[in-house]
Amino acid sequence: MVADKIETIQSALNRQTSGDIFTRWGRKSCPSDNADIVYSGVVGGGKHNDPGGPSNLLCLPTEPQLDKSGLSAGAGSFIYGTEYRTVHGSLWKHITDNEAPCAVCMSRGRSVVMIPGRNTCYPGWRVEYSGYLMSGYHGHTGNTNPICIDAEPETTTDSDNMHASTSLLYFVKASCGTLKCPPYENGTILTCVVCSM
Repeated sequence: MVADKIETIQSALNRQTSGDIFTRWGRKSCPSDNADIVYSGVVGGGKHNDPGGPSNLLCLPTEPQLDKSGLSAGAGSFIYGTEYRTVHGSLWKHITDNEAPCAVCMSRGRSVVMIPGRNTCYPGWRVEYSGYLMSGYHGHTGNTNPICIDAEPETTTDSDNMHASTSLLYFVKASCGTLKCPPYENGTILTCVVCSM
């Protein structure tokens, strides 16, 4: 009976301390004392000019466990490392052509949401981190879902070398038409914020 009560209390405590899993894009660590790191890694995605392959970016761990059983696949999909492409503007020129890191985090007993087009949270929500929306280039064949890159991005290397076989990140800008301007402004880089409650 006492063991059952202890187990019930422990289960309730576990539910209170666990929260949403979210990715902090562009950084190697979690944003606050309110989140624990699950793992850090590198951003991976489909090649920028491939018509097929992954469209969602993934946070790939830096210590992968690869299948060594000898299995092989004929046709397949490929995943590539991801580089920042920020050279055509003044923001973040110093990181262009460098690989992007990421960290998978678990909030402590809080729900998490990414809000595109804002850099502050709505009332009652706490800022985990803010930054800028980035995605693939609009003229490339491959599609990439937008992600929120931290406002103070890091790189995994200082290679500063452009790679042909890579996934690429460009700033996402507003395009007026069906997207109403105002309140948006044509060609303006969109901010983003990750909030928890």
